Formats: sequence, structure tokens, C-alpha cells
Amino acid sequence: MWQNCFIKNKLVKIIRENIIFLLLFSVLFIVSCNRTYQHDTIDFECSLEKIADDKNFYADNDSSILIKGVAQKNSEVVRSGKYSVKTNSKSKFSCSVELKNISADSYIYASIWRKDGGPKEFLIISSNGNTKLYKSTSTPVKTDSLGWEKLELQFYLPANFNDKHLKINVWNSSGKIVYFDDLEVLILKQKTYPIYKEEALHIEMDKQEYLKLKDVRLRSFNSGLLQSRDDDWVKGFMFWDSLQMKTELRLKGDWLDHLYGDKWSFRMKLKKKAVWKRMRTFSIQNPMAREGVYEWMAHKIFISESVLTTRYGFVPLTFMSKNLGFYAYEEHFTKQLVESQMKREGPIMRFVEDAMWDTRTFDENGKRNYKKTAYFESSAIKPFSASRIIEDSTKLKQYIIAQNLMYQYKYNLRPASEIFNIDALAKYFAFADVMYTRHSIIWHNQRFYYNPVLCKLEPIAYDCFSDVGLHDLKGRNIFGYFTDHNKKLDSREFYMVRNLFNDAKFVSQYIEYLKKFSDRTYIESIVKPFYKDAMIYDSLVKLEFPKTSFDTSNLFYNAENVRKDVYKFEQEYLNRQIKYGKWTNDILYQKELDTLLENKFIINLLNCYLQEAETDSIRILVNSNFPDTLILLGVGENKDLINEFLVPNIKLNPGYTESSELEFILPKTKANYLYLTRKNTNEILVKEIFNWPKPTGLETPYQELKTKFHLGSNTNYNIEGDKIVFNETNIIIDEPLIIPSDYKVIIPSGTSIDIIDSAMIISFSPVFINGTKEKPVIITSSDFTGNGFTILQAKERSKLNNVKFENLNTLDYKSWTLTGALTFYESDVDLDNVTFYRNQCEDALNIIRSDFKLTNSGFDYIYGDAFDSDFSTGTVDGVSFTHIGNDAIDFSGSKILIQNTEIIGAEDKGISGGEDSQLEVRNCTIENANIGIASKDLSVVEVFDTELVDCNYGLVLLKKKPEYGPAKATLKNVAIINAKIEKLIEKGSVVFEDGKSEYGTETNVAGKFY
Repeated sequence: MWQNCFIKNKLVKIIRENIIFLLLFSVLFIVSCNRTYQHDTIDFECSLEKIADDKNFYADNDSSILIKGVAQKNSEVVRSGKYSVKTNSKSKFSCSVELKNISADSYIYASIWRKDGGPKEFLIISSNGNTKLYKSTSTPVKTDSLGWEKLELQFYLPANFNDKHLKINVWNSSGKIVYFDDLEVLILKQKTYPIYKEEALHIEMDKQEYLKLKDVRLRSFNSGLLQSRDDDWVKGFMFWDSLQMKTELRLKGDWLDHLYGDKWSFRMKLKKKAVWKRMRTFSIQNPMAREGVYEWMAHKIFISESVLTTRYGFVPLTFMSKNLGFYAYEEHFTKQLVESQMKREGPIMRFVEDAMWDTRTFDENGKRNYKKTAYFESSAIKPFSASRIIEDSTKLKQYIIAQNLMYQYKYNLRPASEIFNIDALAKYFAFADVMYTRHSIIWHNQRFYYNPVLCKLEPIAYDCFSDVGLHDLKGRNIFGYFTDHNKKLDSREFYMVRNLFNDAKFVSQYIEYLKKFSDRTYIESIVKPFYKDAMIYDSLVKLEFPKTSFDTSNLFYNAENVRKDVYKFEQEYLNRQIKYGKWTNDILYQKELDTLLENKFIINLLNCYLQEAETDSIRILVNSNFPDTLILLGVGENKDLINEFLVPNIKLNPGYTESSELEFILPKTKANYLYLTRKNTNEILVKEIFNWPKPTGLETPYQELKTKFHLGSNTNYNIEGDKIVFNETNIIIDEPLIIPSDYKVIIPSGTSIDIIDSAMIISFSPVFINGTKEKPVIITSSDFTGNGFTILQAKERSKLNNVKFENLNTLDYKSWTLTGALTFYESDVDLDNVTFYRNQCEDALNIIRSDFKLTNSGFDYIYGDAFDSDFSTGTVDGVSFTHIGNDAIDFSGSKILIQNTEIIGAEDKGISGGEDSQLEVRNCTIENANIGIASKDLSVVEVFDTELVDCNYGLVLLKKKPEYGPAKATLKNVAIINAKIEKLIEKGSVVFEDGKSEYGTETNVAGKFY
């Protein structure tokens, strides 16, 4: 059936290129998967020249359409023809026309020309039924050479419109003489979309699934918002090129513009390891929901400056075999987002905004309720992909840390520099000013990645453009340039963002990036690589939205405004820091909350947490900001049945100015949902219980180490200005040594450092270890508990010469866990004559997001991987690897030259390139490895003058991760000697050897090894 639907889609595309499309479309309606009935278009003009009787004009092109106003017919002042209508205090209404049988989901356009009018003379469209539609305008969209002004109304009739009749008229409420002429009305029952030559994405589904989507859509129009539920997902198929992919999808968006007409927005989840554009979960939506190409350009600029953001692009779409024109696609918040931008996987965090959206739903009168609730205080902190996190103990521990960081941010418990990677945060906010992407920094649009290496949060920029922004941004070229230091704010969410600017470390970087990003030369350079594609996309968007236009002049204008203010802001900031010790004073919080709320507000003003699970009991915490008493009835494994009743029922007091909270203990049971009711009511409500404890803002491991272990006087080293110089002696480090940035760490030859009692060295400054062959530096752990040597975000290149690392474990402190005995993160380094022996952790050497040189060095008796590098560039030259417990060399997302290197004995792979790596291997020997060389996941490995001896598998090429693709290898003068299997090449991968190509035929190669 689905193949047939796909064929019909192609057929429709061909038919639409021919004049006979409308005739054949009615036939396709009967046989296709599903079709919406096509109504006639209403399209008429009335120049007020044709008179039907003493009351009515009739339309120029349709005599059946009557327009009242003949009694006000006037020939003194006209725009066209002989007549107009004249309105005054006695004749206020005119040009009235009633249109019948108007369908929901119609697009309405009406215009009329006005002379001698002002703000009190209106064009009006209304209905008198249950929908109570009323649209009006007195603001002209254009003025002609004779002084006539054009009034125009354009809008969409919602899916729940059921009045059937519309009335169009003009109203002169001022009483002065005003003229109207040339009425034009267009009502489209369904839009037509341009057909694009670019490859389209096709979505099909069973009719029942489609009807379920329609029900969700109608529910959304009735409530005023799309508030998604877990059971809103439907099953479907997605077609791209020659691929057919199973998918789950649901409607996507908050506001109803995502559901107008037939151009709906969708969230897509591909099944069974299917991928599209290297994404597995993504959204597709109207491109104008994010200002067309402006959003695309912002994402490109963010990525170019290493600010995390969602991948974003454009594609034509057909849905249920119907062309829907041009769409934007956007990556969702999955691990592929951070990995594609060269970051190690970590939880992605958000504030749950459901309680806020409850205050935007319609009341019984069809108006937004705007109830004042504690929605911000009730906004739980949740991860995306929560089920994956709960199932993995390491990920869950990372999430607990991330949750506490989010809580600290939410309630201003710590300075920005202790919560965030402030370099990324400063870029994010500086771009918000220069590109005016401030919609992204509204609290409920903020998304954060927990960086497990830094133990800090990083922002993820998305949802950058909208016509709705922060209400306290108006008139400020620089967001952080507050002038309202004593302002009373009625919502705590503005505290959260403003308090960031009390951290001088953050603001100093923010100011530097404002200067850099607002520089005209910089903007020209950053836009240039993407400008050609931007113009192409803009031309495609214009085919469907001809009034839109992408123009970089807005960016230059914003930048100029920032440049005008940045130095003044910098000076005023410094002055206030000196005078007050902070930039903005404590702001008074003042908010009055509604005490009478309907039951629909209860669930999202309530949060439940699984605090502990003992061997025979569980403890559940319930927190409420609902201003009435709630009765807790029991818990259940699912939403349909209470498994464990609370006897007697537990009363939870109202939460008003402060939240109400209690805990209760139950015999051990699967408690995924809490059942409750409101006092003196019969409605039973069900609330999800989070499978993790409530956040407390507890110190993170990094914060605790920074607080407890200050750099101070010590017999092991001397502080000499900006240098920390270790003594040339035997040193015992038995407690953590945390070295802040802006120093140079110098360890002279002959120094021996013994790290014991689970101590560690963490340096945010570059390290210079100056051993010699005669007097090497030894860094060891005599009790095998040393938690490694870690260098993070050092601003200068480190240099290590003649060093021995022995018996070291990795950083593992209260769930802040790394993998390397020696780790460099965003810290370039040269290592020469460095040896690693008998490490106690996953990697002996781990280099991440750095440039390196490793020369004349050795690895021996290594527990796991010897050298693991992620997202780096560098050279490995003259290095030996012996007795390696896993991979000798394992590089991911990296570009590396490996030469003159010997690997003798690797339990897994000699050399492994993965995740789009580019490796060049020259003059190397690999003996006694399970796999000599592996190329995975879009990696390209070029091997020259190399021997692979006595390996189980000489060369293996495969795809391990579905979001990547097949691998390549090039061999020249490569000898594979005495291998059990010389080459294992997966289908899609290819080996080029001495001018010949060998294409893979194997399937599921990853299944043999992982």
C-alpha cells in the first residue's frame, strides 16, 4: 500500500505540471490514501460601479454577490470609475457584504481604499456565531499618489471555526467625512504551493493515523495551543530518494500557526536505526515560523564559532501524496546534535514549560486566560531522552549533576562561571545582540548541554527568530546593559538571566565577544562562506512566500548599534563593579498570584520525584504550587490502574506564595504515576513521577573541589607571579590540587610526583614539564589510586618532555568521571619522550578538541586504550605500543598523521579511525592485533608503506553508528601477512589499493565486534 502511495505522489507531481490537473485530482481523491475535499474559491472585486437595487452594489465579476452601500454612493471623490461611498456621523457603516458557507481552514484576504481617514475608520471582518470572530484594521499598508490609503486584512480561519457566515464592512467611528472605494475579497479554501525541482521528502500513513492527527489538531484549536501528549504519536512512512523508512510522528509547535491550513509542522522519530541527513529525530515546519533564511544563517554562524546549535536546513515536502511546498527542517535534542559538533555525549537539559502554556490556553469565552500562576517555580528540570538516561547509571549520574547546575542557575545560587562554560555562554549572548537572536534566550527556549568533561553547562542556540521576544529587551542594543537596577519584576524568570551579569568573569568575555562580533570586517568574513547558499534558499522560499526577503543589512545595522554602546557599557560596568561589587542591584520580586484556578492547572503546577529506593521501600516527594488542597490517593505503574493505595489518603496543603511539599514512604513497587484529586471534587488526576530525586542545587564535584582545595602556600611548589614552579624533589600529593587559569605550571627535571589517597591534579593553565633523559620527571601513584593528571581549557600550548606516567587512574570524583590517566581538553600540547605504563583506567592518554604532537614516546602494559583522541588534529611520530589491553590508537572525528610507529600486541585494534576521521598512516608496523586497521563511520584511512602481521583481521571497514555512513581506505605498498581474514569490508564501504577498487559485500559487520 505504501509503495502505491509513493507512486501516486509521483503521479500527482506530473499531473500538476499539466492543465488537466484539477480534473484528475478529483479522481485521485477516491483512490489515494486520503484527500481533503476541494471547495470553490471566493474571489471578487467591487469598484462600486455596478448597482443592483436601491440598497446594493454587486461585484464586478459576480452579480450574485451583493454589497450594501448604494445609499452612500458618492461621485465627488472617487479613486476609480464614477462612484465611491461617503461615510460620516450619520452613515457610519457601509460596503457591507455577507458571505455564506465559509469553511474552517480558509485563508481570508480583504482590502479597500480609504480617503481622508485616520485611526478611527476601519475595515472589519466578523462573524456572529459561536466563534465570535472579529478582525479590524485602520492602519494603511500603502498610499497612492492621490492620497488614497489601502486597508488590508489577511488571516486564517481556524480549524474549529463553525459559524459558516462572514460579514465584511467598513466603519467610520470618528464622525468626520471619509470615503471608501474599490473593495476586493479573496477566500481560499486551500492554498496551492509551488512545485520544486529539488528532491522532496514524502510522508505517508494509514487513514486512521491521519485522522488521529486531525483530532489532535482540532483539540489544539479548541484549547488555543498545541499541548502535546505522550499518546499523540502516530505511525507512518517516510520516503527520501529510494529509501523507505518507518517513522513515528506527531504535530509540533506551541502556537497554532504551526497548524494553519494543510501546512502542518511535525516532529519525526525514525525507527530501526534509519537516518535522514545524519539525524534520527528532527522537526519539519513552515520556514516562516523562524523568519525564513535568517534562522538558517544564524545556525551557520553559531556552528562556525563553536556554539552548539541544531542543524537546520530546507526541503520540499509532500504529505499524504499532496505537495505542501517548502519546509524547514531542524534537528532535535539528541546525542547526535552534540557529537556532530565535536562534543562528547552528555545530557541535554531544559526547563519544562507546560505550566506556562496552561496560562495561554483559551477560557470559556475563547480568550486567552492569562492566569497568574507560579509557572516558573513549577518548571521542572528535565533531560531529553530521559528513558535512555534512566537506564544507564553513568548517564543518570551525569544528569543529577546537570540538574543541580540548572537549579543553581534558576535560583541564582552560584556565579555564571561556576555553572557554565562561560566562553560558550558569552558567545551565545553576544550573538543574541549582534544577530538579534534574542528569542533564543527566553527562559523556556533555553536548552543546555551538560559537558561531562568540564562538569559545566553549555547553551544550545535554537528558535532564534520570532515576533515574540523578552519584554524587557526593548530599546537595548546590548542585552546586558541594564539601566533599571532597582526595577520591580513580577516574574522570577528574569532574575535568572539578569543575575548572569553579576559575574565579572562572564561579562568580561561577553564584552570582548561584543567587540569582536560587531566588527564590520568580522561580519563580512563570517557571512561570506554562507552567502551564496543563503541567496539560493531565499529564492526558493520566495517562490512560496514572495513578500519575504533575506538581507544581511539587518545584521550590519544591529552590529553598528552594538558598537555604539559597547565601550560605554564596559566603562559603566567597571564603575558599578567598583562601587557596588556587582553590576545590577538585587531586584525586588513582586508578583500576585491567582488563588482560584480550574482543575486543568493542577497537573503542571505539581512535581513528583522518586527520592530513594531501598531494598524494601521507596520514598516519594511531592511538590505543589497549586493554591488549593490536594488529596493523594496512590501510585501506579501506568496511567490506568493504582497499584498501591495510600491508606489513609494524604492531604497536600495549598501552595501559594511558597510551594507545599511532603514525602511519603511505600513498600517497594513500580511507582511511575501518582494518582490524586482536588479537595471536594471527584475528578481523579494522574501525574508522572520523575525517576530521580528533586534537585537541591547541591555543589557539583567541580565546585566542591574548587571551594575546598585552594591554591596556596605549599612545600611542593612556589607561586612566582604567574608561574607555579614545582620543587625538584620527591613530592607526595595526597589531596586534590586544583590550578586555576592564567598561570604557567612548571615541573623541572628530576621531579617525582606521587599521587595517592585518590588525589588528582587538575590544571586550567598550561603545563611545562622539563625532564631530561638523565633526569626524567616521574608522575606515578604508588597506591594505584591517583585520579590522574587533567588539563582543561589551557590558553597556551603545553609542552611535556621526558616524562613517565605510571600506575595512574583517571579523574573520578563524585560522578565527575573522565577516561584518561593523562587528559588534555581544549588544550594544545606537544609530548616528546613521554612514556605511559600500567595505567588503571580506560585510556592512558586522552586528548579531546585539541591539536597535539606525540613523538618518540611509548605505551606499555596498558589496561584499555593506549591513545584515545576525539575531535582533534595532530601527529603521532616514532611511538611504540606494546601489551595493549584494547585499542592502541583510537581516533574519532579527528585528522591525524601517524608515521614511523610500531604496535606489538593489541587485544582489539591497532589503529582505529571513527566518526568521520581522516587518518594518514605511513611506515608503520602492527603485529598481533585482533584488527590491524579499522575505518568506521565515514572515516577515510590512507595507509602507505605499512605491514600488518599476525592479526586476526588485517583491515576492517564498517558502519557502526546509523547516523554515519560507510568507510573508505586507501592502501599503497601495504603488506597484510598471515592474517586469518585479510579484509572484512561492509557493503557500501570501499578499499582502493594500487589503482584497484574493492567494494564491500559483508552485512552487519559491527555485530561481529560490538
